[in-house]
Amino acid sequence: MATLLGESYPKARKGHGCDGCGGSIGAGDTYVRQRVVDGTEAWTWKSHQLCNAADRVVRARSERYDDEEGVSWGEVHERLRAFFAALTPCS
Repeated sequence: MATLLGESYPKARKGHGCDGCGGSIGAGDTYVRQRVVDGTEAWTWKSHQLCNAADRVVRARSERYDDEEGVSWGEVHERLRAFFAALTPCS
């Protein structure tokens, strides 16, 4: 199960890809940077603030969300992509 080690809201010095919607985080934009660990794997997750908020809502509203049983991260990610596909990309 993934564990969030830390979260910050830096201003991008260069462009990044959003791990939430797949769009672009432009230089100068404030974004969410999360440090995550799962067993022996560690990574940084970067996303738009809106994508991060949407992720939190999807997870909170999914009654059966569980990393081990129920809804997988892949399913949550697909729900987010479907949600954002109906909107104009964040950037």
